[in-house]
Amino acid sequence: MIHWGPAASNFYGIIEAMGIKGKYENLPPLPSNIRERLKNLREVFERNGVFLAYFFGSFLEREDAEDIDIAVLGGDYFNLLEELKEYLGTERIDLLDLLAVSPFSACHILKTGKLIYSRGKDIENNYEMKIIRECCDLDVLRKKQMELIKEEFYGV
Repeated sequence: MIHWGPAASNFYGIIEAMGIKGKYENLPPLPSNIRERLKNLREVFERNGVFLAYFFGSFLEREDAEDIDIAVLGGDYFNLLEELKEYLGTERIDLLDLLAVSPFSACHILKTGKLIYSRGKDIENNYEMKIIRECCDLDVLRKKQMELIKEEFYGV
């Protein structure tokens, strides 16, 4: 098992503490049948050129989630977002482009999220291995950086 270190853990703690109350306070709640609607997103993803899609965040963890977090690889981001809002009947969608997030964020999504769409096993495996390699490389660099800091400041 990979240890992501305190920096990654702290980052996610801060994000969770920020909450989303203010962002959605003037919007209607998620539709009561939202979970049923989410089962049929394949065509939306295919039409918009998505390679991979993951659910992540509070929607996977709680029945009373206030938004839907979806991360995608590929696709026409803005058209996809608009089509998702229309199809799902809600503005409470956070759509992340996996090419625009840090390797730690992408790894967190892979680790805690749920794959909901894949254009193919090769794409899925290649992307996930790429992210795991990047995170491992960054973890090694972070450890070396911490050793240098300790040496410089504490003479250890």
